Amino acid sequence: MLPDPSAPPLRATPEFDRLRLAEWFEARLDDLSVAATRAIWQAVPAYRTSGLEEEVTAHCRQVFGVFARTVREGRDPDLADFPETTGHAHKRVEVGVPLADFLKAFRIGQLTMWETLQDYPAEGAERDAVLLTLVSHVMRTVEVGSSAAAAAYHHAQQYRIADLERSQRDTLERLLDGQPLLDQHRTTLAHAGLGGVDAAFVAIVATPGPAARPGFAAHAPGMFVVRHHELVGLVPLDADVPRVAKELAATGLDAVIGVSLPHSGHGAAPDAYREALLAHDTLEGRAGLLAFDAISPLSYLVRRPDPTVRKLVRPEILGFFADDLAADGVYADSLEAYVTHDLNAKEAARALHVHVNTVYYRLERIALKTGADLHRFEDVVELLVAVRAVRAP
Repeated sequence: MLPDPSAPPLRATPEFDRLRLAEWFEARLDDLSVAATRAIWQAVPAYRTSGLEEEVTAHCRQVFGVFARTVREGRDPDLADFPETTGHAHKRVEVGVPLADFLKAFRIGQLTMWETLQDYPAEGAERDAVLLTLVSHVMRTVEVGSSAAAAAYHHAQQYRIADLERSQRDTLERLLDGQPLLDQHRTTLAHAGLGGVDAAFVAIVATPGPAARPGFAAHAPGMFVVRHHELVGLVPLDADVPRVAKELAATGLDAVIGVSLPHSGHGAAPDAYREALLAHDTLEGRAGLLAFDAISPLSYLVRRPDPTVRKLVRPEILGFFADDLAADGVYADSLEAYVTHDLNAKEAARALHVHVNTVYYRLERIALKTGADLHRFEDVVELLVAVRAVRAP
């Protein structure tokens, strides 16, 4: 523990003692820096596999040098005395040392410095006066140095995040466009757990994209890019996408998530994306997760009405559903619920939270206004295509 900083300010220290102590301390910088590094390695596990021994020793020497220089100059340290901290922070971020451990290591170094200062060869009252005078200076060095370290670490982290997002976006666009990948794109995929030409993955499409990205990036391996207001992700097969969806829902985020079939190889990314997008669109804005293999062939066919199909649908049917959707869409919703529940009006009513007689009335109204027979398969398909054609942008 550091003593209570109740001593007079450093500038009151006698000139001779101040300069002599700075010279004495500077002569010990090398040994002190090595000792501080050893203490950090013993107390902070995150550093033991970092490979940064020499870099940390150099950082400690620079910080201790600031202390010695400001003692010699008779002034308090300030942020401008720590220009090298930015580079050191970038290295900590690169190897995954957390901010809390970075600051803990900084404090351990300062404690090592204080313990060394207590060996200053002065006698009696002179020694006590010098050390007490230095207490506030040590603490100011800790305070200013820690602030510089935290700010530099935050900046380095933001830069790394922005750089990662840029590289992932560029890599994803190349994959979806079928362009050849360069070395940096393969590196990006490898960091996302998608390395290798035969990497197995699923694609996801989720909205709202910007809101969903932090949750997926924090809880699932893979690559996630906000693209056209949607989140597009390529995720290794061992990722638990349903779990992430539940965690997002638990935070109050009602995400709409479509998931592709499993695919192998980077060349399959365009097909995987199209499958995930179709699953996403099939949910029609309803929060939840839908996998592509849960979509029926009929649902797939009626959800992609092209201009030619629209021309084949009778005008009176298109007109009826256009008017319905311009109002409240209850007839379209009832028809879709009726088909989804295998032409079971009771189940459709339960899903719509209405009385079964209401469903029967709406179905009869559809048949009356369109001339369709709801017991005839082709007529039901034509009605569904009409709904999709009218709903489509």
